[in-house]
Amino acid sequence: MLYVHSERGFVPAKDEHVLAEGVATAKRMFDARTVQLRGDADVRKYVLPLLATKQYEVACVAYLDSEKKLIAFEELSQGSAIMCPFPPRRIVQRALELNATAVILVHNHPTGDCEPSDEDIDVTVRIKMLIEQLEIELCEHYVVSKAGVTAISRLYEKRMRETREKLTDSFLNRLLSTRKVPEPG
Repeated sequence: MLYVHSERGFVPAKDEHVLAEGVATAKRMFDARTVQLRGDADVRKYVLPLLATKQYEVACVAYLDSEKKLIAFEELSQGSAIMCPFPPRRIVQRALELNATAVILVHNHPTGDCEPSDEDIDVTVRIKMLIEQLEIELCEHYVVSKAGVTAISRLYEKRMRETREKLTDSFLNRLLSTRKVPEPG
């Protein structure tokens, strides 16, 4: 049990005290650049307290160096209770500014459901396709909620592969349809 100091001495901590202390600890760790985000357990430990209790969606990116040590953890955008954009241009721009070799995408679901939507999977694939051209690795995209943490890339690999194929086909079709074919003769 966790205790907090009050005017009556030490008393058992309420849930909001525990969450506030978790947030403060995670922020101190991030500021000290001592965090390594190498898997679901690390995300639960450091990111869950920051995002799980928000009443609106928040899109964040963890920028990592070549040893997967945290360079920066930044909030990219805020949304509504049911959606939030991940701006790819800002992800790329900031990754290049920080000389990051890898990123982890994180966003929360205030509804409490940590299952990714079709849009979550689609944006994961689109960002992965974009940043891999710049030799930046997308380690994972996590959905965080009060219910826990879901790793999109690992758990939804087949759907991601299908989405990638559709996007690639769509891109090639658009490219070919805009290309002028010389007429014979």
